[in-house]
Amino acid sequence: MDKYSLSTDEVVTFSKNGWIGPFDLGMESNIIDSCCFRSEEIVEKKLVSPLYSKHSVRDWHLIENNYLDLFKQEQIVH
Repeated sequence: MDKYSLSTDEVVTFSKNGWIGPFDLGMESNIIDSCCFRSEEIVEKKLVSPLYSKHSVRDWHLIENNYLDLFKQEQIVH
């Protein structure tokens, strides 16, 4: 079995519940915490996206390296 493949039980759980996790990403917790804090800030303060010149929750990974690093984790994209 591949290192990042789901087990049979995990596939069943995902099919039943529509989600699975959390998974250990092997990232420093301060980076993950930073992404969580920043996400809350973007939503709560309705921050203006430099890409769209208006409030948007989309595509912050294109300007925030911590998001990009998080989303490039093999455990997520494999």
